[in-house]
Amino acid sequence: MKYVKTLGLGTMVVMALMASAAGAASATTLDDGKGNNLEIGTKIKGSMVGTAALSSGGTTLVTCTGGALEMATENIGGESATAYATVVAGGLTWSGCSQTIHTLDGGTLEVHHKAEPSRGGTVTASLFKVTVNFLGSSCTYGMSEVKTDKKHFATLTGSDTAAVLDVSATTVKLAGGFLCPNGPKWSATYQVTSPAGLTVTAS
Repeated sequence: MKYVKTLGLGTMVVMALMASAAGAASATTLDDGKGNNLEIGTKIKGSMVGTAALSSGGTTLVTCTGGALEMATENIGGESATAYATVVAGGLTWSGCSQTIHTLDGGTLEVHHKAEPSRGGTVTASLFKVTVNFLGSSCTYGMSEVKTDKKHFATLTGSDTAAVLDVSATTVKLAGGFLCPNGPKWSATYQVTSPAGLTVTAS
């Protein structure tokens, strides 16, 4: 009986440690850079800086010189939650592009705290989907078609006044003929314009 009790206690301790580790791994909070948590529904807006590109095998397929990204927070995180936001309808736009790009779904972005960059984190994405007209063919690319299938999307550098989202995402071909390259990489930089400050902290 003593052995059974000891085993039971040991199991409880292991389970508690596993739960604690899981909570610590997902403990992420978005705030305004002044220690104030963002509210659910907060709009995060960014403007493209420089040139965005879709490239494959060392060849640039499409470039864009302008665009915007707007999302709304659905969960700002906490001790046992990870912060995430959904791109609003019409929230991912492109301009000055060498080929026509149309956003079908802006997707959901999830933020994970990381010590470096300062007060920032890594961002994963799912459900993102765009069509690109390339060599007369309509090509559809995305991150995934399942919300739970999250792939690396970007790095967020937090700031009190000028947070930056650096996108470096390898997409997958969801539709299109043989003229559509497989898995082009999307590279872009967005300067966060609202809220004024955006940082990622570990809860």
